[in-house]
Amino acid sequence: METLTLPQPAAGLWAAKRSIAHAIPPEMFRSNIPPHLGGGTILAARWKHRISTDIDVLLPGRNTLVDLLQDNDRNIVNQLGGTPEAVAGGRVKIAFEHGFLDISTFRPDPPYGHAIATVDGQLEKVLSSHQILCGKLERVDQLLVRDVFDILTAADEDPAALAAAAGMVSEQRAAAIESAWRNAAGMLADNFHDSIRGARRAVGARLGPEAAAAFQAHRYTRLEIDLRNDTLSIRKTIGAGPLEPEMYAARKAGRALVESGVATHLNNNGPVTAPQVLAAIRTAVNAGGERTILDSASRSSIDMINRLDQIDPGRPQPTVPRQSQARTRDNDHGYDR
Repeated sequence: METLTLPQPAAGLWAAKRSIAHAIPPEMFRSNIPPHLGGGTILAARWKHRISTDIDVLLPGRNTLVDLLQDNDRNIVNQLGGTPEAVAGGRVKIAFEHGFLDISTFRPDPPYGHAIATVDGQLEKVLSSHQILCGKLERVDQLLVRDVFDILTAADEDPAALAAAAGMVSEQRAAAIESAWRNAAGMLADNFHDSIRGARRAVGARLGPEAAAAFQAHRYTRLEIDLRNDTLSIRKTIGAGPLEPEMYAARKAGRALVESGVATHLNNNGPVTAPQVLAAIRTAVNAGGERTILDSASRSSIDMINRLDQIDPGRPQPTVPRQSQARTRDNDHGYDR
C-alpha cells in the first residue's frame, strides 16, 4: 500500500476538512463510494517536485451536488467554511487562507487505477498518476504552468504514467499539444516563478519546449500484447526504449485494456480497435497456450486480428468496460494544483 505525506499547506487544509468531506453522503441510488483524492497535490506528495496548496476531491458516488447547496444544515459550503469561488451543480471550489478545496462529481479517467493509500496517517482512495496526468492533458488548452511543469516532471519521475496518458491522445491532438506548448514558451516562462513554488528544478524559458519534447518522446513507438497462459502482458515501447511490462489477469482483459490506457489508445490511433483486440484475446484464452495477440510493428499480427473479424462478421463485438462519462470542466478545473 502506498504511503503519502501531503505537502504543506495542503496537508493542514486537508487535516482540518477531511472529516467533513468524508461525511458527504452518496446519492440514494449509488453505493457508498468514498472521496477520491487527486490533482497536483497528490503528484507533489509522490514526487516532491513543488509546493501544492490545494486539495482536489472527487465524489464519483454522486452525479450532482445540488442537494448540498440548499439553504439548510446540509449546505456543504457552510459546513466547510471559507469563501466560495465557484459553485455549480457538479462542482464547488472554496478558498481558504492558504489554499483551496475543490470538490466535484467528476469520475476518474481511465475509470480504473485508483487505490487505497495511507495519506497523512489515514486511509484514502487516491488517483493514480496516470489518471491525474490524463486530467491535465484534457485541459491542456488552458496552458496552466503547473500542468506543463507536472507533465515535464512526470518524464523523470513516472515515465510509465506519462506514456499511458500521452498514449491515450490522438495523433492530431498530440501535435496540437506540442505546438501549443512550444508557441507558449514565452508566456510559460514569464509566469513560471509566480505559479510554481518550491520547484526542485528550474526550467523557466525552456519549460514549454522541454515539456513538448517529453510529451512526444513518451508516445508509443510500439505496442505488444502477449498471452502467457492466464496472464496478459502489455509491453509499451517509447522513444527511450521499452517500459516495464504491465501484467494483468487474462480473464479480466477488458478491464486491463481500459486501465492501461490501451483501449483509448487503440480507438484513437489504431492500427486496430480495442473491441477487435479484446475479441482476439478471448479467442486465444479459449484456445489456451501462449501467443502474441498484437504487435503494432508487425503487419502479420495486425492482419491476423483483422481476419478474425472476417471469419464471422455477424457475431456480436465484445465491448470494453465503459469509460468514465464525458465531463464538462470549468475553465480552471481539472485535477489541478
